[in-house]
Amino acid sequence: MKNSLHLLRYVDNDSVVHHLNPRAKILALVTILLVMSFDASWRAVAVIWTIAVGGALVARLPRSVTPRPPRLLLGAIVITCLLGLLAGGEPYGLGGLILQVRLFAFTIGLLALSLVLGWTTPTADLPVAAAWLLRPLRRLGLNVDDVVAGLALAVRALPLVADEFSTVVTLSRFRKRTFASPIVAGMDLAATATTATVRRGIEMGEAVEARGGSPTARQIEQSPSVPNRWGRPEAVLALVVAAAVATVIV
Repeated sequence: MKNSLHLLRYVDNDSVVHHLNPRAKILALVTILLVMSFDASWRAVAVIWTIAVGGALVARLPRSVTPRPPRLLLGAIVITCLLGLLAGGEPYGLGGLILQVRLFAFTIGLLALSLVLGWTTPTADLPVAAAWLLRPLRRLGLNVDDVVAGLALAVRALPLVADEFSTVVTLSRFRKRTFASPIVAGMDLAATATTATVRRGIEMGEAVEARGGSPTARQIEQSPSVPNRWGRPEAVLALVVAAAVATVIV
C-alpha cells in the first residue's frame, strides 16, 4: 500500500544489492553518514542522492515501497522554507531559503540511504552486521553485548510498532468524533498507541525470556544464517564509497 510504512521492511528481490554482505552495507552506510555529516554542501547532497537513487535502481525496488510523507511534515517544510525566505541573505535575498532547501535535501537523502539499506537487507541480518562493526569497541571495555542485544530487539520490534501505530490511526478514523479539541483527540490517540506498543513490548519480552534470554554479541555475530562473504560486489561497493568520500573531501 502506498501509505504503509516500509521502514526496515525487507523487499525480496534477486539483485546484486540484495546479495551484498550486510556487514559491507552497514559499514558503507556508517562511513557515508560520518563523512557527509561534516560537510552538508550541495556536492554532498548530490553524492548522497546519486548513491540512494542508483542503489534503488540497481536493486530494482518497486515504486510502491516509497512512503508518502504526511501532510503535517509537508506543511512544516513549507513553513520553514517561508521563514528562510523572509530571513533573506545572499544571493538575491534567497540565502535563507537556499539553506533550508539544502538542509532538507541533505536530511531526506540520508534517510533515503537508510531506507534502501532496510529494503535490501533482511531484518535479522542487521544485528549481525552491527555486532561485527562494534566488535573493536569490546577491547575498550565497552559492554557491546547489551548494545547489540538492544539493537537486535529494536530492529525486530520497529515493524511491529509501525503496524500497531498504523492500525490505531486507521481505527481512529472510523470512530465517532466526540472530542471538541484536536489536542484532546491527539492525546487520546497517543495514549492508545502507547498502550498498544507497551503490550507488544511485554509480549516480546516474555518470548525472549521463554527462549533463555537475549543472545550475546558473539552469538549474534556468528549467526550461521548470515554468511560472511567478501567478493567482487563488496569490492565495487568499497570503490563507490571511496569515490563518494573523495568527491566530498577533495
